[in-house]
Amino acid sequence: MKANEWLRASYTKRWTIVNTIKTQSIAKHSFNVAGIAVRIAAAIDWNGRFHHSHQLDLMSWALMHDIVEVYTGDMPTPFKRALESKGAKMLDAEQQFLPEYGGMSRRAEGTVYGMIVKFADILEAMWFLKDNGIGKHAKEVLNGLYDAMYEMIDKYEKEHLDLNIRSGIFEVRKEMGL
Repeated sequence: MKANEWLRASYTKRWTIVNTIKTQSIAKHSFNVAGIAVRIAAAIDWNGRFHHSHQLDLMSWALMHDIVEVYTGDMPTPFKRALESKGAKMLDAEQQFLPEYGGMSRRAEGTVYGMIVKFADILEAMWFLKDNGIGKHAKEVLNGLYDAMYEMIDKYEKEHLDLNIRSGIFEVRKEMGL
């Protein structure tokens, strides 16, 4: 990815189909996700936060998790899932625009740092919509994000018995005013 392409993240808009009082860019979102991810790592007692290579993986993925959107725009998650249910291979398509993105995404899949970034991503979206969402659709999306968060907690708690997922996520959520 060239520098000028990376910089487009500062004006690539999120929330294309949700009415909000403020505009949020991919860059602002990704910066927030990175900060929240670091906080989640500590709150769930992930020992990987003490290893430099794991810290780098966490921060790199948090900052890059949506970078392909400088090429595609912010495609709503329900639409992505609908395409996938019809056989579309979204990651393969995204990798056509940005080859290194597919590798990072595949490496993050199934890892603790990948899970942390998913939680940070959803908490950041909840935080932004809580303060900036307007109207019925924004409220529906926010409620869907809460539901998704609880489903993720239930799923990952069973997979990672050594981590304090529920209490850690709730702690960070409370700190964020959610």
